[in-house]
Amino acid sequence: EGGGDVVGMDSIACPSGTLGQEGVSIVIMSVKNLPKADMMGKCDPFVEIKYEGETRTTKHKSNCYDAKFDDDPFFFAGADPEGLVELNLYDHNTMKQADFLGVAQVDLSSLDQSTTHLIQMSTEEWQPLYGHNGKRTAVQIAFKHHEGGEEGG
Repeated sequence: EGGGDVVGMDSIACPSGTLGQEGVSIVIMSVKNLPKADMMGKCDPFVEIKYEGETRTTKHKSNCYDAKFDDDPFFFAGADPEGLVELNLYDHNTMKQADFLGVAQVDLSSLDQSTTHLIQMSTEEWQPLYGHNGKRTAVQIAFKHHEGGEEGG
């Protein structure tokens, strides 16, 4: 279930300043079927990635139920290409703390690097998270393992 744009992972180069380093790049491509999270509007989603003891966050998108992210790949230097990634989905708020919407844990060793993956989100209680339209909320990701000393990334 790729769902959406398929990106050849060969086109995802090492992020700037990381050429030749071993590590893992993770790209958050999109999120689909978001729940209504705001009283006056839809949802302002962003995704937090926790991997190998580090946390990275996408920029938030405004007032939507489906969002495409255009962030650069997040590079985790020296990371195990078979590690467990935690994805946390939040609704951005200007005047208060972000609202937690959902979570997923993904074992990178179970994913194919040559394609994108639609990861279904769950609630804090690990129940399926459903969007405003009754469909499962999902985050589309891609990743690439960079071996040390690579020329092209």
